[in-house]
Amino acid sequence: MVRCVLGLVAVGHPCSATGDALARSGGERRPLWSIDGDVLRATRSVLDVVRRAGAVRIGELSTRRLADAAALMAAEHRGVGVAAATGFSDEVVCLRSLDELHQDGCAGYVAEVDDELVGLLCVRLVPPVGFVPAHGFATRARDPDPTSIVVAMLAVATPDLIDAGVERITIDHIATQAPRVALHDAGFGIGAVFAVRSTEPLSMTETPVEVRTATFDDLDSIAELSHIELRYRSEAPMHASGAERSLGDTRAHHAELFENGCVHLVASLRGRDVGLLTLETNSPAPRLCAHGAHIGPTATRDDVRGLGVGTALVSAALEEARTQGHRQLSVDFDSRNPLSRPFWLGLGFVATGYRQRRVIRRN
Repeated sequence: MVRCVLGLVAVGHPCSATGDALARSGGERRPLWSIDGDVLRATRSVLDVVRRAGAVRIGELSTRRLADAAALMAAEHRGVGVAAATGFSDEVVCLRSLDELHQDGCAGYVAEVDDELVGLLCVRLVPPVGFVPAHGFATRARDPDPTSIVVAMLAVATPDLIDAGVERITIDHIATQAPRVALHDAGFGIGAVFAVRSTEPLSMTETPVEVRTATFDDLDSIAELSHIELRYRSEAPMHASGAERSLGDTRAHHAELFENGCVHLVASLRGRDVGLLTLETNSPAPRLCAHGAHIGPTATRDDVRGLGVGTALVSAALEEARTQGHRQLSVDFDSRNPLSRPFWLGLGFVATGYRQRRVIRRN
């Protein structure tokens, strides 16, 4: 049975999408996808999706399918040449990660066409969010447009997620056009970009900006700088959350980062603290960013933007990462921030993945 649930086509488990879906849905050509107004709207109809879906069958990710799913992920990783040295071109690494997701109780779905596994969707339930990590999402590397596969998996997964209290879905995936376009067609908007570069030094001109490794004694200055950045990101065009956090909460957050071994770099100009970069040790996306050196919270005072503060901080972060023995440094940044993409890519960072989100409409 095919039914329209919250803007998704929900297909019985396991399913085969067939051409009589239009008749079953009453013959009405209704828009299939809709999300919040600040994100692109799509206007795909039930019939359009069903025609493209063909004989896609959706089933649960069982223990016996883990090896096949790992092979799919490794092939996708090898096929696109992801810049991050994360090891996910190795089926053993993929299998280990999938097994961990499976053991954690994540909801797993696989798509098959002619008995070949062509899609993977593994959701960690953290209501009100259903989170799909990059090592829980894959499509067949040779498919130029996996939209029908992605749509079919979401169609089956969405009713289960709603029953579990999920209101929005977040999916991380490798930086290739095929999955990005497929999720775009499914109503997802890009929220973040993951990127890496080697820890080789930057070519820098002499600068008056001085960078030091901060201590607990610098927490007040660190919290103030971080709070400035939170307020900046809460404004147009980003409208990000976090500005409601108190200065005390921000200070406590960075104190916890200190305790977890994170390095805080503070930039000063003419004796005044003007910038912050936090170097973390854990990757937020293991398939997209290698563990060991990841840029966390950053900040620059508005009145010194464009004076080389950010570049000086990144140069110091690269030196610190090299000292720690890392060959790559990673970062994730808000795609809505007009300053972020030209800054990070201009410093030699290469996109390795994207985070895409959509809200599940309850009407």
